[in-house]
Amino acid sequence: MLQFIVDNKFEGYRLDKYLRDQNHEYLFSRTLIEKLISENKISVNSGTTPKKSYILKNNDVINVVVENLILRNLPLPEKENIPLNIVYEDEYLAIVNKPAGLTVHPAPGNPTGTLVNALLHYFDKNLSFSNDDDPEFRLRPGIVHRLDKDTSGVLIVAKDNKTHFELSKLFTERKVLKTYYSICLGVPEMSSGTISHPIGRSKSDRKMMRIDQNGKNALTHYAVLREYEYFSVLKVEIETGRTHQIRVHLDSINHPVLGDIVYNTLNKTLNRVPHKEQDGLKQFLTKNLKRQALHAWQLNFIHPITNKEINVIADIPIDLLETEKYLNEKYGG
Repeated sequence: MLQFIVDNKFEGYRLDKYLRDQNHEYLFSRTLIEKLISENKISVNSGTTPKKSYILKNNDVINVVVENLILRNLPLPEKENIPLNIVYEDEYLAIVNKPAGLTVHPAPGNPTGTLVNALLHYFDKNLSFSNDDDPEFRLRPGIVHRLDKDTSGVLIVAKDNKTHFELSKLFTERKVLKTYYSICLGVPEMSSGTISHPIGRSKSDRKMMRIDQNGKNALTHYAVLREYEYFSVLKVEIETGRTHQIRVHLDSINHPVLGDIVYNTLNKTLNRVPHKEQDGLKQFLTKNLKRQALHAWQLNFIHPITNKEINVIADIPIDLLETEKYLNEKYGG
């Protein structure tokens, strides 16, 4: 149980605002505080649960029952000694450079070998926790946002619930600048542009997303960095974070991500080059590029606790560098 004794400087505050302003790890949002009040988990002066708008008096004693919030004793995924490339860390958060091929969190049929398993080994219980209604997996300690399994790059991890809540707000308010590196088929007609098609889940294949006028709004900005006749390297910035957003948006303008087996195919890629060059390209891609050529390159945001600017860059992985080198040698001119 948590207990707060109201100081005279807080006299006249609403109960919900007072508790939110205490910046306690377990009371990290007004929504949560309202939920606790509705569940009779908060009392003032040992009386009945007041309304959230209750006006505090000097020396009021507030008791908050938090046992059901402390989920650290619930079974968690296994800790696994999977190497982590941590590019930034402080007492509130960490930023990891996730390799391609590493799933972010466990799910049925895939309980181990994920980033979460690695985070639990490295950070132990110093991670935020959640208990959402996702039927596939209820505990995703530390996970604020996600990357597809075969997308590499920077990903923020929260060490406590308050930081997690504040980071989530930054993403919701579009205050995190997310920049990606991608190699795609063809060269966009415009050297830079914005794609704003809404995205929804495919009705024929629930694992795929598609452009859907009834879907969620999505905003992607791109700029061509380099051209290789039949391919191009793009810098991509996203304002929203829809599932498969970059992959779906680039495919929608006929420039799908190279190596993407969901929204692109090897045959589709080979058909972009002259027939005589297809065998060589096929051999190279089959041997050297075993995932979509998409990398979460940079993150820039204002730290929600320290108010310092955080700017991290994750080096382009060797498989993407080698792929670009090959395309430059063959088609660079």
